[in-house]
Amino acid sequence: MSVQPPGSSSPLSPVIPTRYFHQTEQRLYALSAFTLLQAYKLYVIAQLPSSTSTSSSSSHGTIAPLLLAQTIFVYAVPLLRIPRLMYDKRTRWAIIALLLLFDWLLLGGWRSIPFSSLVPSSLTAALTYYPTISSTRARVRDVVQPGKHLLGQYTLHVTPYSTARLPQIPLSHPLPCLSARNPIINIPITFNTTRPEIIEYTLTLPSTGETLIFNATASMLEELKPTKRHRRHLTGIDALDSSIEDMGDEEDEDEIDTLDVNDERISAEKTVAVADKKANVQRPETAVSTNSKASANAKLLTLLLPIDQPATLRLSRVWSQTGTPFRLSRSDSEKIQIWACPKVTFLPPLTPSSVSLSAHSSSSASLPPSTLRCAGEKGFLDIKISTAGHTGLRLGWISIDSVGNKEDGWLEGIGEEDEVAALLLEQNPSSSSSTASVPGSYIVPFPVSFPNTGSKTYTLTALSSPHIKPIAIHPIEGATKLTFDILPSPSISFSSACSPSRPLKLLDSRFAPSRYSPPVLQLIAQQGPADGNPFVAKLKYIPLRSTLGSSASESTSGSTAGWKKEIKMNSKETLVQIETGSEGTYFLESVTGGRCLGEVREPSECRAEIIPVPEVGLDVKRLKDECAGEQGFEASFSFRGSPPFKLSYTREFRSPSSSHSRQKSFTEVFHSVHEIRPFQPEEEGTYIYEWISLADSIYTDGISLTGERKLGSVEMVVHPLAQARLRGRGEKKVVYECQGGDVDIDIELKGKAPFTLTVLTASPKSVITRTLTNLTGPLERVKLQIPKDWLADVGPFSVSLGEVTDGNGCTRRLSEKGVEIELRRGRPSAKIYSQTGDRRKVVPAGADVKIPLRLFGEGPWTVKYANSNHPKPLSIDLKSINAEIKVNEAGTYRLLEVRSQHCEGVIHPGEDVFTVEHIPRPTLSLTSELGRFETRKGIYIRQGVCVGDDDQIALKMQGQAPFHIDYTTAFQPEGKDTRSTSHLRTLGAIQPSTILHLETGSPGTYIYKFHKIGDANYVPLPKGISHPPGSNELTVEQVIYGRPNAVFESNSPISLCSNAVLSPQANPLNRGRVILYGKAPFELDLSIQSAKVAQPIIRRIKNIPSREWTLDIPDVVFDRVGAHIITIDAVRDSSGCEQDMIDPELAKLKVEVAETASVVPIGRSEDVCVGQTLDFLLQGSSPWKLTYDWNGTPKTVTHKHQKFSLLGDQPGRFAIVSIAHEKNPCKVEVNDISREIHGLPSARISAGDTFIEEGEQAEIVFSFEGEAPFSFTYTRSEPASLGRAGQVLEEHTVTNILENTYSMYASSEGTWKVTMIEDKWCRYPPLQSTSPPLNDKPLKLEGIDPFPPIAPL
Repeated sequence: MSVQPPGSSSPLSPVIPTRYFHQTEQRLYALSAFTLLQAYKLYVIAQLPSSTSTSSSSSHGTIAPLLLAQTIFVYAVPLLRIPRLMYDKRTRWAIIALLLLFDWLLLGGWRSIPFSSLVPSSLTAALTYYPTISSTRARVRDVVQPGKHLLGQYTLHVTPYSTARLPQIPLSHPLPCLSARNPIINIPITFNTTRPEIIEYTLTLPSTGETLIFNATASMLEELKPTKRHRRHLTGIDALDSSIEDMGDEEDEDEIDTLDVNDERISAEKTVAVADKKANVQRPETAVSTNSKASANAKLLTLLLPIDQPATLRLSRVWSQTGTPFRLSRSDSEKIQIWACPKVTFLPPLTPSSVSLSAHSSSSASLPPSTLRCAGEKGFLDIKISTAGHTGLRLGWISIDSVGNKEDGWLEGIGEEDEVAALLLEQNPSSSSSTASVPGSYIVPFPVSFPNTGSKTYTLTALSSPHIKPIAIHPIEGATKLTFDILPSPSISFSSACSPSRPLKLLDSRFAPSRYSPPVLQLIAQQGPADGNPFVAKLKYIPLRSTLGSSASESTSGSTAGWKKEIKMNSKETLVQIETGSEGTYFLESVTGGRCLGEVREPSECRAEIIPVPEVGLDVKRLKDECAGEQGFEASFSFRGSPPFKLSYTREFRSPSSSHSRQKSFTEVFHSVHEIRPFQPEEEGTYIYEWISLADSIYTDGISLTGERKLGSVEMVVHPLAQARLRGRGEKKVVYECQGGDVDIDIELKGKAPFTLTVLTASPKSVITRTLTNLTGPLERVKLQIPKDWLADVGPFSVSLGEVTDGNGCTRRLSEKGVEIELRRGRPSAKIYSQTGDRRKVVPAGADVKIPLRLFGEGPWTVKYANSNHPKPLSIDLKSINAEIKVNEAGTYRLLEVRSQHCEGVIHPGEDVFTVEHIPRPTLSLTSELGRFETRKGIYIRQGVCVGDDDQIALKMQGQAPFHIDYTTAFQPEGKDTRSTSHLRTLGAIQPSTILHLETGSPGTYIYKFHKIGDANYVPLPKGISHPPGSNELTVEQVIYGRPNAVFESNSPISLCSNAVLSPQANPLNRGRVILYGKAPFELDLSIQSAKVAQPIIRRIKNIPSREWTLDIPDVVFDRVGAHIITIDAVRDSSGCEQDMIDPELAKLKVEVAETASVVPIGRSEDVCVGQTLDFLLQGSSPWKLTYDWNGTPKTVTHKHQKFSLLGDQPGRFAIVSIAHEKNPCKVEVNDISREIHGLPSARISAGDTFIEEGEQAEIVFSFEGEAPFSFTYTRSEPASLGRAGQVLEEHTVTNILENTYSMYASSEGTWKVTMIEDKWCRYPPLQSTSPPLNDKPLKLEGIDPFPPIAPL
């Protein structure tokens, strides 16, 4: 805990200023240091040796400084005044003590704690399992089975006088009340000594005061068992728990007096009641049993009397089967009041004044009760309560809204008038006219409020009164639970798309497009109808003529009268369609219907206007020529509407040479309201123009220009002037000197042929005019000759048209732009460039060579060249004047031809040849300088060597150093068929000859494959590697011989019988197998050393053909008992390699020569009982293998301990058959060890309860199982009371019983039990507990585990 100096108002600041380290940082550093100290301490403890005399002192010297540092750290940290680490001295010393205790336990202190003395012996026996004769594991108590030997008990009661009484019901825990769900209450009546025959009782009705007499027989009533918690059988305070459980399990939604226990307050009251019951209330049967000692030992009988009406119950008389009357108490307390349950329900709620019913409902009387309320409303709900005679009623309620807000409370003081009437009835009980006890009925106003929208639920939760236990009310919708939907006040308006300032646009219905749909007037309900019911918006329409008066425009078709409509709203937005062409103003007047009063919001007014149809005006101006006459006309258009405009018209044409006319339709698009368009046809003839229709962006289908809208047609006879144009005018043409002096010009002609045309050719120095005649058109190609003096001066010139004359003699001057022509000169040429004059290059094969060129003239160029090794010429397109030709083949390359896009070129002589030469590739081959090779199947075979010997091969290369050789190595271990994965390696050399060191680390076959060789000029490639005939690769193979070695496969000792020999016949398990390494055949030197003889026996084993050999030394007899060591001294194989170092641990094998095994019984008795152990002593060396016979069935077990014990778990005969050591077949037959196991005897007493009166006797019968004679001990004790055993009053032993039954008579009250039984062989319980077997581990049967692990209980 944090401490603070006395008298200081604020905590002290840390010793280390916070400007260096913050408080949290100081705390982090301190805790981190403590954690590191603990981690290091645990590491040091883990490294300590086991606690011996010498190691303990060194351990103390190692750990003591850490413990001292830990103590100082814990004590010193609080002195730094770090927040949350400031502990007082008491806390510090407590932490230090706990840490030291923990360290003491880690250092082995737990070993000194006597755990065995802390565990009770009974618990040890209950958790310990032992091996048994029947090859299982069992506890002693499971074998003995204590509950099956001493059975039954006999209780004798001496009864007093018979009594009967009603239970005492505490005022704090009354009985439940009668209701439709709980129509019957069972009242327990307690009897002692004698079972009743007839019961007479009275019921006094509270409504009239009349007393009714009833008789019931005991056979008609149900008995309440003391050990059974019976539902609806209410005894004393058990009535409280049972009634609540019964009421919570049943549901009946048709009854309004439903009970439930879901309410938290009722559950709490139940908990308090149960607590009170356990602390203060006494059971009725307990009260009865305390009257006298005789009644305390009497048998109690409880019968349940069902009561189905509210009344006061009293017992009148009770008779037994013999007619003897029971004694009854006549006090006023010997009565029970049964009450009826009060009832409560909500009355149907009425529709408040703020909520209106739907205007479309035919009658409000046919509507269901309203559970709809408007936000902000307050009021009352009526609750009807039938008190059923109860006074001082309290009614609990709770409310919750959709947001989760909760309210609860109680309505108290209900039924005060009934309480006054009850007092009057008690004062004057004989008054027959009194109605004070008549149950009352009240209507209680219950205030409610609905502040927010959503929903709100009011639920009645509980009823309570002083006479009955609290009643939990089951919520039933409409009865004890009401849910109200709280609605907002609906509001409505037009959408913002229409307002007085933004009218709604309509189209004239006569000219509207075919796909036109009238616009809609959109009403938006901002709130509502949230209750799901429709409400009505009242809409008013005033036509335009009513709005504007008599001067309104009459352009619209038809007349529309004003109207009023009611629009039914069912969704968030409702679309109201307006009749097409109805101009006017729409008003939103009010919102009615629904549940809450409505509100009209702005905009509430919408004006609708019709958009005018488009119109056009036309002004025509005819165009005439003095020579040719009319040339067309120019039209000036004026539009009204929404651009763009589309004007459709037809043009009818009739040629002078034909009497037939042709008609075509055209559409012109205009983007402004005023435009001028020329109409000049190019063909001679008569033209008539008719205007058909006009459309704009709104009236897209067009307005027919007929009737009043018709525009005048235009008719004229046109003689168009001739027209001439240069094709490609405005462009630039290039003419080259090499192409000559002619230029082709294309001319387009229109008009009446023949034509005469003037062509102007202009240069910077002069202009040449040419006249072309008799041109027929419509397209003429004219060849113009360029003057020779112009060819000498390279530069631009132009060609244009001057004037044209048609066949009528009419001339037209032309002013269009001409064609620009540029004259270029110079032929292309090419050569191979060389700065030094040497046009030759030597490169590796496959390398690219770039032949540099120099090109002259205007590109692009096409160059042809050829290789002397490939006469077929090649062609290449080049764009740069310094272009290069890329080649990769050796030979002499020559330029043959060059040309540009327009002209043929020339090749410069003496500069047209280039030579390419290749460098030779490197080669690789083997040499015999370091040993010869044998060739076998295309593979070079290298002579084998021993493991670890150095060996290498010589390689010879040709090429340009340094060299790079890629090869792979693969290894096949000796004696295996599979190869390891190949490993890619690289060998580098700077000389033409090099040495490759071969791998000799492991015995087996190594394979070397050479794949690629490279040098300074070439990357490694497969080319150039020399290989033997019949193969396509260079492969070298070599065998590495392993050095001979030998080890024993297993160090497990071999067990032999005395005077046995070591051979496969004497060693059936093949122990002592030797694993040999090297090349067969092998030769092995062995030495056999006995512990009792100093001189070893030496043997040499020759010609071992395989790598595995089992010890077979038939000439050596092991005649001495004890340990013998067989050692492998030397090994040799056929490879001639020196012997490998032998591991001394793996080269030794122990042979145990054992004496003959034997078994000796512990104890002389041949008769034992179930639950006792059979103990034997085994002689020889562990482990032993025993075979025994159990009831004719042989069983074999393996045992490792000298003492052999089995638990007798079943009656039968046990005999040991043979014994042997597990590791050798020296079996000894046993014929004189056997045991007879007898079962435990049992005794049974005639069980039951017997009632006798004083002075009578009862017979008690004992029966026995076992072999006579029998002896037994019995006791008489007081009868058990309240679950506790009675005191033992007397104890007797009866002996030498030769029969299986024994009887006696008794007249004293008590309980008789058998405590001991003994027959001829066994006794239960035994005189002393059976000692458990001393085996540390379970036995092991051959082939199976006879004792599977059993978890402790």
